[in-house]
Amino acid sequence: MTHDIFPARTARTAVAVAIALSVAAATPALAATKWRASPAFGSVTLPDEPNGNATGSYTGSGGGSIYGRFAKAKCGGTRCPGGGYNLTGYWVEPHAGIKCDKAVHGSFYWGRIDWTFNDDYTEFKGSWSDCDGPMKHSANGRRN
Repeated sequence: MTHDIFPARTARTAVAVAIALSVAAATPALAATKWRASPAFGSVTLPDEPNGNATGSYTGSGGGSIYGRFAKAKCGGTRCPGGGYNLTGYWVEPHAGIKCDKAVHGSFYWGRIDWTFNDDYTEFKGSWSDCDGPMKHSANGRRN
């Protein structure tokens, strides 16, 4: 005959697990939007709405991740008439042509991005770097 020497703890654990599973099942996944981008990034996946922190992915150059933050753009002219959004952050890959001196998001293969989206979040133009180097590469994309 076996006895549970911690019956109250076991019951609390079972309740906690049940609550966690019901919350996880009720929480919708964040929606993502596909973009066609310049060859270095290929197919890009970003959040549906340009708000706050952003995590995405891309298929170009062997594929990788995007980590950044959206903010309302402070610009004018044709790049973001009447508003727009800036995404600043990093691209990160498991391997790339240039190895950086320090790791970002767990990898030594990364660079910075600075992309400006138009006011209806359907196109972007911007630049990217290798590591912390100059933002000398251009990027552009259009929402699918």
